[in-house]
Amino acid sequence: MTVRERPGSSKTAALLCALLFVITLALYSPVARHDFIDYDDSLYVKKPIVARGLTWDGVRWSFGVGPGRQYFHPVTWASHMLDAQLFGADRPGASHFVSAALHALASVLLLIALCKLTGSLWPSAASAALFAWHPLHVESVAWLAERKDVISGIFLFLTLWAYANYAEREHSGWRYALVLLMSALALASKPTVVTLPCVLLLLDFWPLNRTGRATVKRLVLEKLPILAMSIAVSIAGYQIQIYDQGLGLQKVLPPWVRLGNAVVSYTRYLYKTIVPIKLAVFYPYHVWTTWQVVGAAGILIAITALAIAQRRRRPFILIGWLWFLGMLVPMIGLIQSGLQSMADRYTYLPLIGIFIAVCWTIDDWLRRDLRRRPMVAAGAGIVLTGFVGLTLYQLQFWKNDYTLFSRALVTTRDNWFAHAHVAKRLAERGDETAALAH
Repeated sequence: MTVRERPGSSKTAALLCALLFVITLALYSPVARHDFIDYDDSLYVKKPIVARGLTWDGVRWSFGVGPGRQYFHPVTWASHMLDAQLFGADRPGASHFVSAALHALASVLLLIALCKLTGSLWPSAASAALFAWHPLHVESVAWLAERKDVISGIFLFLTLWAYANYAEREHSGWRYALVLLMSALALASKPTVVTLPCVLLLLDFWPLNRTGRATVKRLVLEKLPILAMSIAVSIAGYQIQIYDQGLGLQKVLPPWVRLGNAVVSYTRYLYKTIVPIKLAVFYPYHVWTTWQVVGAAGILIAITALAIAQRRRRPFILIGWLWFLGMLVPMIGLIQSGLQSMADRYTYLPLIGIFIAVCWTIDDWLRRDLRRRPMVAAGAGIVLTGFVGLTLYQLQFWKNDYTLFSRALVTTRDNWFAHAHVAKRLAERGDETAALAH
């Protein structure tokens, strides 16, 4: 069913948006009782210039590229400063609740953007619900230091909505200007959104089908301003990472080790998308065997070949798959930033591509025989309910440092990073014997 096919569907869409927001906010409401996490929160929320609140000095500082900034994301810095201005810098519960509300808003904006792009309500709603309630996204929402994921998502989805409007009237200057503005805000929220020009090009082929009335050259040229902003943000982010020594592993890990980890990580992300259990805040680095890398590469090649074979009948599979592959590139570890081999938070925006491919494939299958509707509805209900339950389960481990890193010791092996954090907390409690065991 498409939005245009069903009378009164705008009311249905509004109801779905309201339900999605309320359920998502209720699902994540336990974070209002959570503490700070001593793993980057001190570098973001507790930083003195942030704790002073939203000031002109703070805003000017956030646009700089010197040391102590971790990332180039002035919009995200402003959100943390505003929290400090409104609630004080020592009230994590209030800031956590803001993050939950922002994630609920992002989920609604994704639904609206997908509806605008495709005209299809139910696949859009299903994709947005998967985005809102998938356990892999807990890290981005429950960890204040990762609010940049959520805010960049909000502006990415506003960019997609603005782009769909622009595609309807390609000669509208103000619509194009709105696309550029939303793109700039997305890039200023988290620099890993640098793949945005490629995402928009994918959408030109499906669902916008602009290739029939616009040359590829024109489609590329109109993305050049966004590409220029992406390059500028990448340079600024790289410079900050060098100042803060976030790229130190480049000198330790050979290129082929990083490449092997990247290939295997793609398949690990796919597995955790389907079976989101044994999640951890930190996944230690492992050197994979040649056969593991070859096997993972074979899986990726097979899926890519299948998507290409279906490009005419089901173009959404190829577009969704390329969305997933492409949006993960900045975080896949080819340029290593940090000590982790992979991270749940890196899936926040890339997984939307998988959700699109799956939901529109099911919708295509359903259209062939509407008698399948009860079975599809039941299946969707079971999957979404399961994800809600797993998200609630995962949220409990984000209460504080000790519960979070203790969980990582259960779900991973040889996790020296988690051992160090647990030992630190035990030592602070005076239990030095237990701390030494870690």
